[in-house]
Amino acid sequence: MQLPATVFMEMQDTVQQMRLRKAALTELASRIPEKNFPDLKEALSMHDRDRTGKVGDTHFRQCLHIAGMNATEREIGLLISELDQK
Repeated sequence: MQLPATVFMEMQDTVQQMRLRKAALTELASRIPEKNFPDLKEALSMHDRDRTGKVGDTHFRQCLHIAGMNATEREIGLLISELDQK
């Protein structure tokens, strides 16, 4: 049984979007100085009070600020949007 061409094209588009998301996340993550990773980890742990592994947008922004992330508010918003899709 063959897949319709449109289904195959949609699958290719999905793979491409995943690659672009990964590249964007990698770029943004690279803006956090490596020496600040422990600060980010501690800040995330501190804001994850119920230990679910999740923090809200506001707390996430605060954690990135504590970690010294060099990104614009728009870039951080895009990062949050991408992470929310996972």
